[in-house]
Amino acid sequence: MTSTVDRIQQFMALLYESCYHMMGSAGPSLGRDLYQLQGIADALINSVFASLEDVPDYRLRPIVRVFFKPFVYSCPPAFYDSVLVPIFAHLAPFMCYHLMQRWTYISSLYESGQLNEESNDTQEVLEDMLNRSLTREYLDVLKIALVGAGTDGVHAAANITDVAMEPEEHSMDGTTQSRAAQSALLSDIISDLGAKLLRNDATSNYILMTLMAALSWQDGACSMKAVNVIAPVMRFLATSEIQLMDQNKATTAFQAVLQGLQVHGMHDANQAGLITLGVQFYELLRPKFPILSELLRNIPNVNAADIQKFDEKVSVAPLKGNKVDKAKKDLFKKMTARLVGRSVNQMFSRQIEILNLPPMQTRAPKPNTDIVDITQNSGITQLFRTEK
Repeated sequence: MTSTVDRIQQFMALLYESCYHMMGSAGPSLGRDLYQLQGIADALINSVFASLEDVPDYRLRPIVRVFFKPFVYSCPPAFYDSVLVPIFAHLAPFMCYHLMQRWTYISSLYESGQLNEESNDTQEVLEDMLNRSLTREYLDVLKIALVGAGTDGVHAAANITDVAMEPEEHSMDGTTQSRAAQSALLSDIISDLGAKLLRNDATSNYILMTLMAALSWQDGACSMKAVNVIAPVMRFLATSEIQLMDQNKATTAFQAVLQGLQVHGMHDANQAGLITLGVQFYELLRPKFPILSELLRNIPNVNAADIQKFDEKVSVAPLKGNKVDKAKKDLFKKMTARLVGRSVNQMFSRQIEILNLPPMQTRAPKPNTDIVDITQNSGITQLFRTEK
């Protein structure tokens, strides 16, 4: 039988979640009438997004998933500067440092062996799953804000009805990359809201730091989401008329790709996305920042001739659009092969030596010494036949 305290807690939890459901539905339902309210950005910052450092992750996730995602998607372009940019300026720094801190803690659990596939500590496993889900939700928000929402994003932003974790959301395995995702990696362009956020000093660096760090966080789905978002972001920063790219950002971004290959390179889907991303970064940034070639030389046992050959291929005019030459990807994959880690199912496997044994020499068949076989056609049976 539930006590009075339990019933009060259940009521407060239900009230808390219902508020975010109603607020999340307000953006798509009310439209301009909501966003044109005087001082709505400050009101949200001082209420919904106040004291976020004291909010646990299981309470922070509904804020991002149920409220903020549809709120960002439904905002009319006329209110980007007055509503969304101030909110992102408040939220982006917190989410950047919070997620980095959480992933540092989760990584320490993996390295110490306290969190693995055989772990029975329910609290630590739940923290890991919740951290993965929160990270993916925030990366989805960044995708909607920076490049807009595709078909899946529109459906997710408009039809969010609960905060339960779906099975695929907290999967610890690498994700598959469809042909549509590969096409999006090459074709997405920055939206108007994304351009405003990337030109704003209060949001640009924190968003970029989050995306670069997510490439090597120990979650394959997070890494793929970050790959699909950071590719158009770097193209925008590198080709912008305003100087938005410096040597520090260029080297940090390229190092993040190499680190992502080290963590997720054993998964084919992640490796394909990171290889394409690495070649794109090198083509965009190498002409202005020659120091990137030094990063390749720091790879263990890399062939200097391969680096020179890669530089020669990059110096040639790229293919039309954002397509990446297959020869460049193959060469980049060859140079970074030493960085790629090994999956758990291959880590302790032994080489099969029997396949390397020399072939056995075939011997000539021995002559048949069976008396029955030798004499079966000798006519002896004819001696015992009786003729009638």
